Amino acid sequence: MGDIVIAAHVMQEDARQWPQCKITWVANEPFAPMLRQMPFIAEVISFRKKDKLKSILALLHELRQRKFDMVWDLHGLLRPAMFTLLSGVRLRWGIRTNKGLRGLTYTRWVPPLTNELGRHAMAHSAAFAACAGLDYALTSNLQLRPSATYPWQSFFSSDPDKNFVVVTDSSRAFKNWPYFPGLTEKILAANPAHRVIWCGGSTLATPAHFPATQFLNLTGMRPMEELVA
Repeated sequence: MGDIVIAAHVMQEDARQWPQCKITWVANEPFAPMLRQMPFIAEVISFRKKDKLKSILALLHELRQRKFDMVWDLHGLLRPAMFTLLSGVRLRWGIRTNKGLRGLTYTRWVPPLTNELGRHAMAHSAAFAACAGLDYALTSNLQLRPSATYPWQSFFSSDPDKNFVVVTDSSRAFKNWPYFPGLTEKILAANPAHRVIWCGGSTLATPAHFPATQFLNLTGMRPMEELVA
């Protein structure tokens, strides 16, 4: 999801500077609803990663039938590299890499960034825009379509600079940090005007002493549309 959000900022700038361009995004099904909230994405083609071979073959067939003008592989991972190579698109952009067969995947190269800025994934994604002759600077916020309303949304009606939205878990165990309850307690104690919202895939219990006026627990497997809202 983080890779999609980073890449979406770049694609929004592409759509602004290339108003006649139709952007189609290929994504794993759980993340497709998030992309459909973005008005600059014309179409989302989703696949179910857990269906494995059947879903992959159907996706490759659809990509080859569509005759796209170009494809950008902003992630450089094995699966999107395979989709890029087998898509049948003649103009295929990617970042040069020596891992596996990915060096054979692309027909156009985005040079790797070696300076300090290049360590951030946003800079790698923005390099695609620069190579296409578009503005490298990313200055606008990510635009989203209006979403459904939820009972908890009034919780966000206060000063947004005093709201802390905390994603409490990751799909990778080594990225999970166990001290969010303690951090939240310090934030709430420091200023009664601050509010903390937890969200994440794994359900966390709300500590009994957290005041309901300052704390909202949205952890658990909630629909992607709700997380976007």
